[in-house]
Amino acid sequence: PGVMNMDLRKMLCNIVPFPMAHFFLDTIAPLMPPDRQKYVQLDESALQKQWFNALNAMHSTDYRHGRFMAAAVLYRGDVTQREATLKVFELMDKGSSPFVEWIPHNATISHCKVAPQGTSKSVALIANSTAIQEDFKTIHEKIVNMLTHHTYLSQYNLEGLENEDFFEARDKLCLLSTSDAADEQRG
Repeated sequence: PGVMNMDLRKMLCNIVPFPMAHFFLDTIAPLMPPDRQKYVQLDESALQKQWFNALNAMHSTDYRHGRFMAAAVLYRGDVTQREATLKVFELMDKGSSPFVEWIPHNATISHCKVAPQGTSKSVALIANSTAIQEDFKTIHEKIVNMLTHHTYLSQYNLEGLENEDFFEARDKLCLLSTSDAADEQRG
Protein backbone atom coordinates (compact mmCIF):
# COMPACT_ATOMS: atom_id res chain seq x y z
CA PRO A 1 0.00 0.00 0.00
CA GLY A 2 1.11 3.51 -0.64
CA VAL A 3 3.01 5.11 -3.46
CA MET A 4 6.39 3.53 -4.07
CA ASN A 5 9.11 5.39 -5.90
CA MET A 6 10.34 2.29 -7.72
CA ASP A 7 8.43 0.02 -10.02
CA LEU A 8 8.99 -3.72 -10.31
CA ARG A 9 10.48 -3.56 -13.80
CA LYS A 10 13.18 -1.16 -12.64
CA MET A 11 13.92 -3.36 -9.64
CA LEU A 12 14.16 -6.48 -11.81
CA CYS A 13 16.52 -4.80 -14.29
CA ASN A 14 18.79 -3.61 -11.51
CA ILE A 15 18.83 -6.82 -9.49
CA VAL A 16 19.59 -9.25 -12.34
CA PRO A 17 23.04 -8.29 -13.66
CA PHE A 18 23.47 -11.50 -15.68
CA PRO A 19 20.90 -13.76 -17.38
CA MET A 20 21.90 -16.88 -15.40
CA ALA A 21 22.12 -15.02 -12.08
CA HIS A 22 18.54 -14.52 -10.96
CA PHE A 23 18.15 -16.35 -7.68
CA PHE A 24 16.85 -13.94 -5.06
CA LEU A 25 17.39 -14.08 -1.32
CA ASP A 26 15.14 -12.01 0.89
CA THR A 27 15.13 -10.68 4.42
CA ILE A 28 12.51 -8.76 6.38
CA ALA A 29 13.18 -6.59 9.42
CA PRO A 30 11.85 -6.23 12.04
CA LEU A 31 10.64 -9.79 12.28
CA MET A 32 9.21 -10.17 15.75
CA PRO A 33 5.86 -10.89 17.42
CA PRO A 34 3.37 -7.99 17.24
CA ASP A 35 3.07 -7.77 21.03
CA ARG A 36 6.82 -7.17 21.33
CA GLN A 37 7.09 -4.57 18.54
CA LYS A 38 5.52 -1.79 20.56
CA TYR A 39 8.31 -2.08 23.19
CA VAL A 40 11.23 -2.04 20.77
CA GLN A 41 12.45 1.23 19.27
CA LEU A 42 14.22 0.61 16.00
CA ASP A 43 16.40 3.12 14.22
CA GLU A 44 17.90 2.68 10.76
CA SER A 45 21.12 1.18 12.17
CA ALA A 46 19.18 -1.52 14.01
CA LEU A 47 17.16 -2.30 10.89
CA GLN A 48 20.36 -2.52 8.87
CA LYS A 49 21.89 -5.00 11.33
CA GLN A 50 18.78 -7.15 11.06
CA TRP A 51 19.15 -7.44 7.26
CA PHE A 52 22.01 -9.88 7.75
CA ASN A 53 20.58 -11.71 10.73
CA ALA A 54 19.85 -15.34 9.83
CA LEU A 55 16.71 -15.24 11.98
CA ASN A 56 15.16 -12.60 9.68
CA ALA A 57 15.96 -14.42 6.45
CA MET A 58 13.30 -16.25 4.47
CA HIS A 59 15.81 -18.93 3.42
CA SER A 60 18.63 -21.00 4.88
CA THR A 61 21.48 -19.46 2.86
CA ASP A 62 24.13 -17.67 4.90
CA TYR A 63 24.94 -14.24 3.43
CA ARG A 64 28.40 -14.26 5.00
CA HIS A 65 29.54 -16.99 2.59
CA GLY A 66 29.02 -14.83 -0.49
CA ARG A 67 28.79 -11.32 -1.85
CA PHE A 68 25.86 -9.31 -3.14
CA MET A 69 25.86 -8.73 -6.88
CA ALA A 70 22.82 -6.50 -6.61
CA ALA A 71 20.16 -5.64 -4.06
CA ALA A 72 16.87 -3.83 -3.71
CA VAL A 73 16.26 -2.27 -0.31
CA LEU A 74 12.60 -1.44 0.32
CA TYR A 75 11.96 0.84 3.31
CA ARG A 76 8.47 1.38 4.69
CA GLY A 77 7.23 3.75 7.33
CA ASP A 78 8.84 6.53 9.33
CA VAL A 79 12.17 6.59 7.46
CA THR A 80 13.30 9.53 5.37
CA GLN A 81 14.68 8.89 1.90
CA ARG A 82 17.93 10.57 2.94
CA GLU A 83 18.40 8.30 5.99
CA ALA A 84 17.67 5.20 3.93
CA THR A 85 20.09 6.18 1.19
CA LEU A 86 22.84 7.10 3.67
CA LYS A 87 22.57 3.74 5.47
CA VAL A 88 22.84 1.75 2.26
CA PHE A 89 25.75 3.77 0.86
CA GLU A 90 27.47 3.67 4.25
CA LEU A 91 27.32 -0.11 4.07
CA MET A 92 28.59 -0.15 0.48
CA ASP A 93 31.52 2.18 1.27
CA LYS A 94 32.94 -0.01 4.04
CA GLY A 95 36.20 -1.75 3.25
CA SER A 96 34.66 -5.17 3.92
CA SER A 97 31.46 -4.44 2.03
CA PRO A 98 29.20 -7.40 1.30
CA PHE A 99 28.69 -5.96 -2.21
CA VAL A 100 30.93 -6.80 -5.16
CA GLU A 101 33.06 -3.90 -6.35
CA TRP A 102 32.89 -4.68 -10.06
CA ILE A 103 29.22 -3.66 -10.36
CA PRO A 104 28.90 0.05 -9.54
CA HIS A 105 25.70 1.34 -7.94
CA ASN A 106 24.36 -2.16 -7.36
CA ALA A 107 21.83 -1.25 -4.67
CA THR A 108 18.42 0.20 -5.47
CA ILE A 109 16.58 1.97 -2.66
CA SER A 110 12.84 2.42 -2.47
CA HIS A 111 10.71 4.13 0.14
CA CYS A 112 7.02 3.91 0.97
CA LYS A 113 5.67 6.23 3.66
CA VAL A 114 2.94 3.80 4.75
CA ALA A 115 4.25 1.59 7.54
CA PRO A 116 3.26 -2.04 7.91
CA GLN A 117 0.59 -2.75 10.47
CA GLY A 118 1.94 -3.01 14.01
CA THR A 119 5.25 -1.21 13.52
CA SER A 120 6.45 2.29 12.68
CA LYS A 121 9.09 1.25 10.14
CA SER A 122 10.41 -1.80 8.36
CA VAL A 123 12.81 -2.82 5.63
CA ALA A 124 12.84 -5.66 3.14
CA LEU A 125 16.01 -6.68 1.35
CA ILE A 126 15.82 -8.59 -1.92
CA ALA A 127 19.32 -9.57 -2.96
CA ASN A 128 21.09 -11.45 -5.68
CA SER A 129 23.97 -13.09 -3.85
CA THR A 130 26.76 -15.51 -4.69
CA ALA A 131 26.01 -17.28 -1.40
CA ILE A 132 23.34 -19.28 -3.22
CA GLN A 133 26.12 -21.43 -4.68
CA GLU A 134 26.22 -23.38 -1.40
CA ASP A 135 22.62 -24.43 -1.92
CA PHE A 136 23.36 -25.37 -5.53
CA LYS A 137 26.33 -27.50 -4.42
CA THR A 138 24.21 -29.26 -1.79
CA ILE A 139 21.45 -30.06 -4.28
CA HIS A 140 24.04 -31.16 -6.83
CA GLU A 141 25.61 -33.56 -4.32
CA LYS A 142 22.20 -35.03 -3.48
CA ILE A 143 21.33 -35.57 -7.14
CA VAL A 144 24.71 -37.21 -7.80
CA ASN A 145 24.23 -39.44 -4.74
CA MET A 146 20.74 -40.39 -5.88
CA LEU A 147 21.95 -41.21 -9.40
CA THR A 148 24.96 -43.16 -8.13
CA HIS A 149 22.91 -45.37 -5.82
CA HIS A 150 19.75 -45.40 -7.99
CA THR A 151 17.84 -44.24 -4.93
CA TYR A 152 14.16 -43.39 -5.50
CA LEU A 153 14.64 -43.31 -9.28
CA SER A 154 11.86 -45.83 -9.80
CA GLN A 155 9.46 -43.59 -7.88
CA TYR A 156 10.32 -40.60 -10.05
CA ASN A 157 10.09 -42.75 -13.20
CA LEU A 158 6.56 -43.79 -12.18
CA GLU A 159 5.66 -40.10 -11.91
CA GLY A 160 6.83 -39.50 -15.48
CA LEU A 161 10.40 -38.25 -15.01
CA GLU A 162 13.11 -39.95 -17.00
CA ASN A 163 16.69 -40.56 -15.91
CA GLU A 164 17.91 -38.09 -18.55
CA ASP A 165 16.02 -35.34 -16.70
CA PHE A 166 18.19 -35.95 -13.63
CA PHE A 167 21.39 -35.90 -15.68
CA GLU A 168 20.31 -32.60 -17.22
CA ALA A 169 19.48 -31.15 -13.79
CA ARG A 170 22.84 -32.33 -12.45
CA ASP A 171 24.69 -30.64 -15.33
CA LYS A 172 22.77 -27.37 -14.92
CA LEU A 173 23.40 -27.27 -11.15
CA CYS A 174 27.08 -27.93 -11.75
CA LEU A 175 27.17 -25.04 -14.22
CA LEU A 176 25.37 -22.70 -11.80
CA SER A 177 27.57 -23.51 -8.81
CA THR A 178 30.80 -23.12 -10.79
CA SER A 179 29.71 -19.90 -12.53
CA ASP A 180 28.78 -18.32 -9.19
CA ALA A 181 32.16 -19.34 -7.77
CA ALA A 182 33.92 -17.77 -10.75
CA ASP A 183 31.90 -14.55 -10.34
CA GLU A 184 32.84 -14.38 -6.66
CA GLN A 185 36.54 -14.93 -7.35
CA ARG A 186 36.43 -12.19 -9.99
CA GLY A 187 34.85 -9.81 -7.44
